[in-house]
Amino acid sequence: MLSKQSTNSVLMFLMITVITTTSCSGESVEDLTDEGSQIATAISTHTAEPAPTTTATTDNANEDSIQTFSTGDIIEAGNIVLDVLGWSIHDGFGETYTPDEGTMLMTVDLILVNRGSAAISILTISHMGLKNEDNQAFEVDGKALVASGSYSPAGEIGPGERMRGQVGFQVPQGSSDLIFIFNGDEFGAGEIFVKLPPEPGTVPPPERLPGELTQAFWNMGETAFFGGLNVTVNEVILFEGDLLFQPMEGKMFIAVDVTMENVDMGPREIVDLYQMYLKDTTGQKYDVDGTALAVFPGAEYDFQIPQGEKFQGTVAFQTPEELTEFVFVVDVSIFKAGKIFIELEL
Repeated sequence: MLSKQSTNSVLMFLMITVITTTSCSGESVEDLTDEGSQIATAISTHTAEPAPTTTATTDNANEDSIQTFSTGDIIEAGNIVLDVLGWSIHDGFGETYTPDEGTMLMTVDLILVNRGSAAISILTISHMGLKNEDNQAFEVDGKALVASGSYSPAGEIGPGERMRGQVGFQVPQGSSDLIFIFNGDEFGAGEIFVKLPPEPGTVPPPERLPGELTQAFWNMGETAFFGGLNVTVNEVILFEGDLLFQPMEGKMFIAVDVTMENVDMGPREIVDLYQMYLKDTTGQKYDVDGTALAVFPGAEYDFQIPQGEKFQGTVAFQTPEELTEFVFVVDVSIFKAGKIFIELEL
């Protein structure tokens, strides 16, 4: 019998491979984004005043000084705003997604805001790392992310957009004085060091961060035109698992029925593994879920749309069952356009 996470695990590593391949193609983010992309690239957030938080600005003028921040600090550096919320430990599952002997699987929970004027591309494997009290470095670990059932903040972040996600690592058991490292050199931010607390835990995410822009989004049933595509969300369906596949504890399956029309020149291909996802009100990203795709009949992972034609399909996700507010995101930056944001009604 297949494990309920096995399909999802394969798709997770497929997505990581696709994003890494794209980053190595030699095309810069600026080449893929024109001025029109800035119209709809801000993340949907509440506009209430945030709770009091610590705001810090990095001083990169003195290369000899190393400033270390704490979880919950709002760090403004270059074109980036970073808030590391905390960390968690995960047991894993099956034979593949469990910690090696003498180690533990963990994830770091963080929020990024792009406060620059152009889109940026985040690759966790090259922009993020971890070290311990012995100055031993740890690279991003995909097994830890899959074991946690969470999602990476990797991908393009538009001007003013907020993106929350988790980054996985595998470290020796009993590790202490862990420091999360963000390498923001290409964003004018330098290296940022955040000391994690001794015990796992997270602080509440702020409602709003510096540089964050409130987006103008479309509603369900409305047709959004962007990047040569007409996109309409027709319906949102909550569905249960089957005999083989069930949502993880505390989560639910969501299917989004969407129609896309290619009104531009040439064929269009939308791959939902990295071009469609959900976001909640904290900016948390939820990628297309392999387990949900396996359960929902007719769910798609690749939309092939010839010029002048329409395509109706369904994409599926797994989200916390207590949440009801989501934004459906279609990333058409590959067509030099930006992103489409559509508010969902559950």
